[in-house]
Parts: sequence; structure tokens; C-alpha cells
Amino acid sequence: MSTPNDSQLRTGWVCIATEGKAVDGRDITRQWLVDMAETYDPSFYTALLWPDHDRWSAFGTVQALKTEEVAGQLKLFAILSPTRDLIYYNQVGQYQFCSIEPFENFADTGRTYLLGLGVTDQPASTGTTQLKFSTKHQGHAIGTSEPLDLSGFSLPKEPGGFLKKLFSLLANHGEELAPLTPPHSHDDEDEAMKPEQFTQLTEALNGLGSKFESLAESVATFTAGNQGTDEQEKPAPKPAATEAVTAEQFSQLTEAMTGMASKLDGITQTIEQFSAEKPGQRPSPLGGNDNITLV
Repeated sequence: MSTPNDSQLRTGWVCIATEGKAVDGRDITRQWLVDMAETYDPSFYTALLWPDHDRWSAFGTVQALKTEEVAGQLKLFAILSPTRDLIYYNQVGQYQFCSIEPFENFADTGRTYLLGLGVTDQPASTGTTQLKFSTKHQGHAIGTSEPLDLSGFSLPKEPGGFLKKLFSLLANHGEELAPLTPPHSHDDEDEAMKPEQFTQLTEALNGLGSKFESLAESVATFTAGNQGTDEQEKPAPKPAATEAVTAEQFSQLTEAMTGMASKLDGITQTIEQFSAEKPGQRPSPLGGNDNITLV
């Protein structure tokens, strides 16, 4: 399954074809390029980016086309919307070239339309490509390969998973935590907790518990002192000590305790849910169902 397109990922104008010979021996004519540029409408039919021209796990879409004369030859340029997968592969040296898939008399329009765009690891081999498309894509011409460079893209950062958010919460309300990078996975929410992560989480919870105990002792001391004052005769007024707890401060302290207790309950429930084994989480020893239905 390919990664989804990010709407903000767009290339500039990239050359995807030049008039001349196709790898199957036919001519990529000037009229083909003109037709594709003038008729292309992604809302009518969107040309997809296919790895090695195979129809699975598309690597993006073609957003727009135009033609331009360069050194006496007509070239077809495109704005592409690649997936993060294609950007990654291209930046590490794979899928460095692209070649068009023009379709003549598309939808009985009498004009040539861009059916798709293949991305390959190397310039197309005439023999192998001709063999592949003579059996799988009758009527499709494959253009000569053009370089594809996506090095200007910066891959977007993935959002933090559950563990990162939980550690951040505890760092704000408990002991300070050292930075921890959650394991890189597309399924962060289902990732098992590592021993060092469990130890770090336990230390943070212990620190949070110590703060609650200290807070409870302060409240108990204040309450006992307040009750003793009510039973004794009120002494002559004295200047208030600068460190004494006022009724307003006690009220704020109580509200803070209530909020912290609620957060602790929520964290406890979340940890219990996170630690519990979900039905179907453990794979069957017999393996999964490998039946594939083609439509």
C-alpha cells in the first residue's frame, strides 16, 4: 500500500518526454505532445505515476502538462505530485527516470492522451520494455526516459505517537525526562513498549507519586492547624506571616490537587488500555489468509 499524497507536495515543471523515437520503435510525434498538453484534465482522467510501469502501488499523480520548444525539439513538461515513498526512493538513488504512456484516440476523442507516467531505476531498456508492453499494454507507446530529480523535497515529519505524547505529559507534571525517540513505525499506536521506555515511564510515575504524597502532607498539616485554631480562644491579632497559607491559596491548592488527580486517573486508564493485549494482536501460528481476489 502506497503512502498517501500530501497536497502541498508539488514539483516544478519537469520534462517527461521529448519528440523522437519511442522504445518500441514508434515515433513520439510532435502532435502527440501537443494533444497531451492541450487535452490533459486530471478531473476527467488523472495520469498516475507507476513504478516500472506496473499497475500497483501508485507513486503519485500528474497535475498539469505543457509543451515547450527546446533546441529545436518539442518537449512535454509536467507538474507532479509524488508520494513520500517516491521522494524517499528517488533521494536514495532509485526511480531516477520517468517515461510517458501516451494513448492514441483516448475515449474516442481522436486525440492522444497521457494515460500514465512510469518511474524506473534506470533508462528504459528497449528489449525488455517492448516485451513487457507488447503483452500487457497493447496500443500503448512508451516514451524515451527522462531524468527525474526530487532532491529538492524535504520529507514531512511524522506526528509523534502515543508514547511520545505520554512522556511529554509526564515531563510537565512529574520528574524531568531525558529525550526519548519512539521506535519508527507506521503503527506507533500499536508498538510494544521497550524495557528502557517502561523503566523511564515507571520513574516518572514514581516521581509524580512523590509529589502527590508531599502535597497530601501539606494539606493534612494545614487542615490540622486550622481545626486546632477553631477550638482555642482566638489570640490577639498578629501580623500575618509572609509564608502562611491563606484561604484563597488553600482553595487554589485544592483545585490543583483535584486536577492532578483527574490527570493521574486518566494516565492510569490509558496505561492499562495500552498494556492490555488486544484481540487478534498476536498472529496466528498457522499464518493469515493468503487468498487474493483480482477484480
